Amino acid sequence: MARGTVVNQSNFDKLLAWLNKDRDLAAEKYETIRLRLTKIFYARGCREAEELADDPIERVTKKVESIAENYEGDPALYFYGVAKN
Repeated sequence: MARGTVVNQSNFDKLLAWLNKDRDLAAEKYETIRLRLTKIFYARGCREAEELADDPIERVTKKVESIAENYEGDPALYFYGVAKN
């Protein structure tokens, strides 16, 4: 995660569960989201795109408990919205 911030393991597990009930598929989705975020930041001309991609992931992970319960649709879109803002 970005800037050495430690994310709670419980929240990370909840994030993966939100992405997919199958942990292996959730891990694949996580990697796909991270790769897409990296590409978005590269396209915006950011030199540290990989590090910047960690920021929205970190933010969503910290809030996943309140987001996941009522969120409808593809979770990836939430990450991209956080990155955009």
